Amino acid sequence: MRDSVLALRRFGLESSYPLILAAFATWQSDGGKKAAKLFIKVTNWSIRALFAGRLGGSVAEKAFSNAAKMVSEGKANNQDEVKSALASLMVEDPEFTTDFKRYGNVTVPRAKYLLAMLERAHRAKNGESIEGLPDWASRTVTIEHLMPRAEAKNDESKLGFAETLPNMALLEKSLNRNLEDKPFVEKTSEYAKSAFRTTSELASRESWTKDDVEKRMQELARLAPMAWPA
Repeated sequence: MRDSVLALRRFGLESSYPLILAAFATWQSDGGKKAAKLFIKVTNWSIRALFAGRLGGSVAEKAFSNAAKMVSEGKANNQDEVKSALASLMVEDPEFTTDFKRYGNVTVPRAKYLLAMLERAHRAKNGESIEGLPDWASRTVTIEHLMPRAEAKNDESKLGFAETLPNMALLEKSLNRNLEDKPFVEKTSEYAKSAFRTTSELASRESWTKDDVEKRMQELARLAPMAWPA
């Protein structure tokens, strides 16, 4: 649940709070396990809806409030019934993938969460364990800008993607100390040492241009439905 708590805080997903609270208050027969699983699902649904632009206005608040009422009154007793109550917010995989590719600038705290979930999806896709991965939310893990922000400031074409997700990577603080604003090709040897697969695999790249950024966004977008399964 910890990742979901951090996601709700970092993305400001307050509209889902009534539903989450209702589940924990109502589904108590198993010590809160069912409610905890719903909490994680609600986070996934909310992230998908956020990327699709469906959390604005009062639509999301009404949907979550209605679902919360149904849970409290015993009219929604499992994930499937709650999902049906939130039908207006549901985003299918093809749409989510497309929306993900179009996502613009992202803050560092949000990027850390997004890249961490994508890292897990990447490992799951390749049958790899997440055991031993550094805690993405800790201070020991940083966000590395592949195309340095200082370099992008002097080039209008680069400025447009410097703060986007595909231009960012999770990197241990111990590896990121001396990189500063070095060119991409001078940093790949440090990327190769990272425990994060989505970062270490960047070491095979020989350049980092706008085309490379767009290609990586395509790769990350394909992982998105696995990272936040509906």
